[in-house]
Amino acid sequence: MEAMGRRFEALYLLENRKFVGESDTESDDSDQGHDSDQGHDSDQGHDSDRGDDSKGGGEAEDEREVMGEEDEYEIKLAFSKLLFKDGEYGRSIEMLKGLIEDYKVMRKGRNEMQEDKGGMQEDKGGKNEEAPAKVTEETAKTSVKLSAMAADTFYFAGWVSVHMDNHTLAYSFWGLGAEIVKEARLKKQASKRELWDDGKGVLQ
Repeated sequence: MEAMGRRFEALYLLENRKFVGESDTESDDSDQGHDSDQGHDSDQGHDSDRGDDSKGGGEAEDEREVMGEEDEYEIKLAFSKLLFKDGEYGRSIEMLKGLIEDYKVMRKGRNEMQEDKGGMQEDKGGKNEEAPAKVTEETAKTSVKLSAMAADTFYFAGWVSVHMDNHTLAYSFWGLGAEIVKEARLKKQASKRELWDDGKGVLQ
């Protein structure tokens, strides 16, 4: 019953993911009115005359969108683990496969966004030195978190596959993860592949 309760909780968060990460302070600010000068202090830069060049409106929207995707990713990963604990290996592995594809898309999008930002900075002055340190630091932290979740996805998918008695698939997950994320435990598991795998069923 406890596992079932956690699963419903994960599903509820997934279906209502737009609320994930919103603080009580943000909710209170929205209730007090968007036209208030004090309310705009919490979102510095949107309508500010101070000219905050750290982000354009489009870039800020892009970052919020990426963060939303990461929240969803984290919830789905937790849900896949709940499915595994309930013995629903098939559903768990399908969700993990979907997360791997999601990670590929997010990683590609993040790389393209960084290239676009670098290009814009070069157009302004031929240098990339004007890139805001705060944005760079936040992006780095987010990338580290996303990589850690992806590594967990590959690693966990391998062990779910083992429980399904499919060692070939397990080592395919670990091998692909070691190639993409380059995480130590994935490399360790992938190095044992020749003991079990016949070379078939490799993920692309």
